[in-house]
Amino acid sequence: MSSNDKLPATMPASSTPDVATSDLPIVAFESIASGQREVVIEYRGQQYRLRATRNGKLILNK
Repeated sequence: MSSNDKLPATMPASSTPDVATSDLPIVAFESIASGQREVVIEYRGQQYRLRATRNGKLILNK
């Protein structure tokens, strides 16, 4: 792969999908976190931690 074939580090805002207009349910992090900064989500018997950072980002760890 040449340097011209590399993908951009970030996607332009115009190419990101508009989640608000999709048919997916929207759940506010605050509604599942109950005032905490971290929640444990169980999926197919596995536990995952979803954490809100001080910078306003979300991090998901197994």
